[in-house]
Parts: sequence; structure tokens; C-alpha cells
Amino acid sequence: MGSLSRLRFVLRDERGMVAVTFALSSLVLFLIMGAALDYTRMSQSYTQLQNAADSALLAVAHTAQDNSNVDTLKQLASDYMETMLPSNYEFEITSFAKSGSTLSMTAAGVVPASLTQVVGYQQFEPKVSSEVYWGTGKIEVLLVLDNTGSMASFGRMTELKKAAKALLDELSGSEEGLVKVGIVPFDVNVRIPTSYKSASWFTVNWLVSLFWQGCVTDRDQPYDISDAPVTSSNSTKYPGALCKSNSLVTIQPLTDDLLSLYPKIDQMTPAGNTNITIGLSWGLARFCRSSCRSRRGNPGAPRT
Repeated sequence: MGSLSRLRFVLRDERGMVAVTFALSSLVLFLIMGAALDYTRMSQSYTQLQNAADSALLAVAHTAQDNSNVDTLKQLASDYMETMLPSNYEFEITSFAKSGSTLSMTAAGVVPASLTQVVGYQQFEPKVSSEVYWGTGKIEVLLVLDNTGSMASFGRMTELKKAAKALLDELSGSEEGLVKVGIVPFDVNVRIPTSYKSASWFTVNWLVSLFWQGCVTDRDQPYDISDAPVTSSNSTKYPGALCKSNSLVTIQPLTDDLLSLYPKIDQMTPAGNTNITIGLSWGLARFCRSSCRSRRGNPGAPRT
């Protein structure tokens, strides 16, 4: 067989093509899997760095109120971040600044690539920024607490009460008059003092009025999901309703007497179905005090 004939034979021979195709495909799949793996690692490294930066800045903010040395604050932030990041995570705080009551910083990390190094990507360099502001103004906190029947399972109501009291314990250490806290227990309804029956923002039909015990239901749409102000139209007013659960605790307006809130929390009992919207809308209405007035020129919902 001549040279030309042997060449033709080789070119026409299809044996082993599957192996060649598989080898080439495997290389492509290997690169795709490597890229997917490194993309996941890159996203994770960015999230880790951002979380560490945010946490560090919040921690340092407590010290920054009494310490104006930027280099010291920067080192404290770096030390804190080091405790939060994996031991092999290289990072650097590239900028750190304090201006008045504001702390800001940027940080950059270095994370080695793995499989994508074969195509030239040697490392990832995530960069994040964070900023925190502190103030000494008054604080108003409104606790919207689920009192529905599902809270009776798995000790949920017990844990809710513990968490609410723990928050009160923390806030009770604040300067007198600095913090106000209110409570909005809810199930399908919320419950207000019956003295509000004649309020201009309230409406109730004659039948419900005969048996009314303080429960309120959703406003007409679209006002049921907003803190839009009350007008002369009944559709914007807060309608009275028959209580679905007689055990529902009455709303506690914002108060600086935090000790008075502990018994209110103890009285909460899980019962009835769930209507998250009414809890949130009343929480917003009773929390949004001066800001609502300045924004709309109308107090809208009851604020006592």
C-alpha cells in the first residue's frame, strides 16, 4: 500500500472517534464545572466580606462615640473582621473615615481561584463598602406581636414573650425619656380601648355597635395596606368589628413607662386566625407620629 493509500485509509478510519469526542467534551464540562464552582466561591466570599465589614463597623460605632482616633478605630474594625472571616481569608481595610456621627470604610479581599486558574483567573478580589450612623435622638419602637392560634404550638408564644421582655430589658437601661415603646397584639383584628368609639377616625355600624368590645378590622382597599390619612370618607376610616377572639389584648400606645409593658406581654394568649396586614398597618399608624403630620399635614390614624 502506497503512502497516499495509507493516508486515505487513516482519514477514513472512524474507530476511536467516540473516545476523542468524549475527551474533548469532558474538557469543556470540566471548565464549566470549574467556572460554576469558582462563581459560587466568589459570591460567598463577597457575602462573607460584606457581613464582616457591616458587623465590624456596628461594633466599632460604640467605641467611636468616645474615641476620635481613626487609626485606632480602623485597627479595631480589622481585628473584629478577622474573627468573623475564615482563617485563610486575606483582606485589607483600604479606607476608613469618621465624620461627625458617621463611620465609613471600604475593604478588599483576596480569594484564590481553583479550577479556573487553568484559563488565567488566579484569584478573586471582592470589594465592599459599609457605613453606619449613630445619634442621640429619641427612639420610638412599636412591637407588632402575633397572638394567633398557631403561636400556641412549639412554645412560640413563650419564646415571643421572652424576646419581647429581653428587648424591654435592653431598652430600660436608656436615659430617662429617651425611649418610647408600644405594643400591637393582633390576630384577625386588633383591639383598642372602647373609649375611641366616638373618635372621628373610627366608624362602626349600628349592629356591631351594640356588642362592640374594642376590635377593629381592615380599612377598605387600598387603605388596608397603607397609613394614608383619614378623611371624611368612611372608606378611609378604621371600622369596628366583632371580636373573633375575646382574649385579644388591647393595644398599648407608645409610652416611656417601659415597666408597664411587662404585664401587657404576660396577658397575651394565642387564639384565632391570622391577619398580618392589620397588625402591620396599625403598627405603622401608631408609630408614625410627627413624621406623618409633617409629611401630610394630617395625623391620619389615632396616636395617643
